[in-house]
Parts: sequence; structure tokens; C-alpha cells
Amino acid sequence: MEGIFKKGGNTKRVLNLKDQFAKAVDGSLVNTSDASPIDIAALLKRFFVELNDPLFTFALYDAFILSQTSMNYKQTKKKL
Repeated sequence: MEGIFKKGGNTKRVLNLKDQFAKAVDGSLVNTSDASPIDIAALLKRFFVELNDPLFTFALYDAFILSQTSMNYKQTKKKL
């Protein structure tokens, strides 16, 4: 079984959703009734890819990787 983030979604529906969200800046709701969970996941994935700055900055990349080498929560928190 494949995860929903592994699939691309329907391009037409994903682009339509993207346009709807772009136009809904006033807090209005976006109709997602025609979209599948895979389309929603594809839109979320596209959002993260298209960010100008990465969610996890390059400056902190080494610290994030290092923090994952310890299984001890207190040590991980201290490393970050």
C-alpha cells in the first residue's frame, strides 16, 4: 500500500484548489468536496515545495540531524 504523499493527485484538481486558496485570502472557505485526500496531500506537498525559504532552515540543518542521533529526550532537547 502506498502513502498519500507518494501519489501526485489529479493535476487539474490540485491546480484548481491552489487557485481557490489563493483567492480565499479574506478567510472564506474553500470547497474541497470534489478533491480526494490524495489531491489535498498533493496540494500541501506543493505548498511546502514552493516556499521561498525552507521550513527547516539550512543554518539549523546540522543541529536537526545531530538531534536525531540520541534516543534520550533530554539530550535531544539540549542539542537543539
